[in-house]
Amino acid sequence: HWLVYLDENDNQANGNAVHCLGSHPSSPTLIAGWAPGADNNALPPDVGMDLGSANHKILMEVHYFYTGGAPVPSTTGIKVCTVEKNLRPNTATVSCLGTDNIALSPHAPGTASGRCTPQYNGDIHILRSWPHMHQMGVGMDSVINHLGGTQEPMMAGGTSWPFNFNTQVSHSTPFVIHPGESITTTCHYNNTSDRTITVGYDTTSEMCFNFVTAYPAKALLSKNLFGGSTSLTAASTACLQ
Repeated sequence: HWLVYLDENDNQANGNAVHCLGSHPSSPTLIAGWAPGADNNALPPDVGMDLGSANHKILMEVHYFYTGGAPVPSTTGIKVCTVEKNLRPNTATVSCLGTDNIALSPHAPGTASGRCTPQYNGDIHILRSWPHMHQMGVGMDSVINHLGGTQEPMMAGGTSWPFNFNTQVSHSTPFVIHPGESITTTCHYNNTSDRTITVGYDTTSEMCFNFVTAYPAKALLSKNLFGGSTSLTAASTACLQ
């Protein structure tokens, strides 16, 4: 799969390509992504994505599952369309909700959960949710914790979104988060291996991420779950977990 980031701190030259393991010392902000089975994620006509200032860079990262020896050529690429004038009324960003606290016992079902409390003093409009786990993931829940103690599932019918590593679909989630409310994201797994599985970048480890598109921009930004922060994720409007 591939991911596209807004990188505000990286010193790499334009057009440079380097080998990576999925970690980001500069902690860029996710803009978009694709995985097998993903569908088109067209934004509403009144919403655009935040691409930062003219000095920021766009970083494309491609994850290959390759068991061969020698490197192979790739022609993967994307096209980015930008505007500086006549901006759409609302500007969105992508937030990574979930947890990196994962420990799955061998040959057993398991869960991992994280709670996100936005610090933004206003309504937050959620547009889409894109669950991401690895090979042991089977489902995900995201629930809005309303003031007063009631809960509202973001999944149709209140059931978990089913998850298949080879068919990673996104879901329309037109919800509004009000000040003081929070989101709890829970990932469900079935560990069929002989070992304890923890969080990690490779597909033999696990993740628990719900990539949520929402506006206003930066209102729901979460901390970097793998450590580090930027001026965006460290802001007072970030989503604390």
